[in-house]
Amino acid sequence: AKYTFADMAGPVDSDGEGAPVTVLFFAAARQMAGISSAQVVVPLGGTTQDLRHILAQKFTTLAEMVPTITLAVNQEYIQGDVELQGGEEVALIPPISGG
Repeated sequence: AKYTFADMAGPVDSDGEGAPVTVLFFAAARQMAGISSAQVVVPLGGTTQDLRHILAQKFTTLAEMVPTITLAVNQEYIQGDVELQGGEEVALIPPISGG
């Protein structure tokens, strides 16, 4: 499978394969990634687990946090692995720490 990454202003994928999703970074994820949003292309039939893998590769500063990040797809929290069709908005919500 081909994984591609593009900034929101850039092309989604040179050959049109895959499902583009908009990723929104919140709180610590935004600080670690250094951006607030990006467009990521997952393989056709790809899932949120595939997206986590891509994000860990593309944003090495997030790699340790990726497994514990809560995902919301189209403003709905998800549990487990969900298939992405393309066009979704996926929010990365890091765990909240404090006392």
